[in-house]
Amino acid sequence: MTNKLKIFAFALAALPAFSATAQQADENAFVPRDMVECVARGGLPNFYKKCLGGKQDLKVAYLGGSITAQPGWRVQSLDLFRKLFPKASFKEIHAAIGGTGSDFGVCRLGKDVLEGKPDLVFVEFAVNDGWAAPVEIRKNIEGIVRQIWAQDKTTDICFVYTITNGMDKEILKTGKMNRAASVMEEIADYYKIPSINFGKRVAELSGEGKLDMKSSKPVAKGAKADASMKTKAAVDADGKIPFAKDGVHPDSATGHVLYTESIERSLPAIFAASKKNSGKRVIPQPMRADCVEKVDIIMMDELPSTKGFERSKFGNSDWGRFVKLVPEQEFTFKFKGTRALACVRFGVDGGMMEVTVDGKKREVRCFDQHCSWNRRVFVMLADKLDNKEHTVKIKALSKKFEKRPILTDEHKAKYDQNPKQYEDFFVYISAVFALTDPAGK
Repeated sequence: MTNKLKIFAFALAALPAFSATAQQADENAFVPRDMVECVARGGLPNFYKKCLGGKQDLKVAYLGGSITAQPGWRVQSLDLFRKLFPKASFKEIHAAIGGTGSDFGVCRLGKDVLEGKPDLVFVEFAVNDGWAAPVEIRKNIEGIVRQIWAQDKTTDICFVYTITNGMDKEILKTGKMNRAASVMEEIADYYKIPSINFGKRVAELSGEGKLDMKSSKPVAKGAKADASMKTKAAVDADGKIPFAKDGVHPDSATGHVLYTESIERSLPAIFAASKKNSGKRVIPQPMRADCVEKVDIIMMDELPSTKGFERSKFGNSDWGRFVKLVPEQEFTFKFKGTRALACVRFGVDGGMMEVTVDGKKREVRCFDQHCSWNRRVFVMLADKLDNKEHTVKIKALSKKFEKRPILTDEHKAKYDQNPKQYEDFFVYISAVFALTDPAGK
């Protein structure tokens, strides 16, 4: 897990601490799963039949973080389907956003994925959920499954688990999946969803000394992998596979090729299971009554109270439609539910945001130790509320703070290159997601 992938842990660190109860401790218990490359379960019955039938414009959605956002396994897997089923045609729904976990994924699923009416959804959050509590992973991942099937029971789902530097050693030592993947396997078992673990072969090659998880060595022109590797991944001058320059985001010619080959090896078992499944699903009762099945989205730039505020676009998705607040600017809105989360931009010009919910105030610093770059962060505005209408005020404070001491050494060096860009103290917020806990009063 790199610093860039710890976004939510730092964003939520600003929240008040709650004492852990025995029940909460039990809810966060999990059983580490054995490291296997594929568990076919119920397969992808409807998608497989459509492929065999030569259906046109089959839509494959990719919901995940930055590893999926790269032009790697996402692009290569779609090409693999085209190769395997030349009579069918495929379209991509690109729903991957760097640095985001299943908490943001379950909230943006409707707009980013379901509006496109997918035939198959890949879900990739095992790395970015690495710091999330098991109980929250369960709520979010089950919510993703149930939201997909609430729209269309014939939509197939596949979980995929990626790997980062350091995880390979843990896999080799224990033979187990990481916490997030192990928890996701619980949901996969219950709903008979196939899963593919991209990390198994990567860890094996690392253990054999044939792959470097973190390497800046270039691939060697014309060099071929050792036959024992059984891969088309490129190698460096030493004959080793340089998995990723940063140990996290694979090179498209190396790590991502290994990921795609995991899919290719897994599909025969998944398709064999698909043949035995009619695809007519009866959705069971939820594992958790509080899984996130319903989300109300409030776009900040559509509120009358933000009229006249500056807009600041960041990226191509709706979640980059930020309203910019200069110090002392404020606006209010209402929502109904028991919980509210916001998509906020943390970055070089981030300032202090004051959040007031039903008269109760707290401050969120929109700047952390990684802010030599701008990124979306998921921030809790309020939790454990009564299920009724609530009033929220968002204000940019004029309070200033020293930014350089907050940064890590890596980011301090970038600060020193251009300290002027850190001089402003603004607040950027694009959307608020209102959720209702069924247990809410």
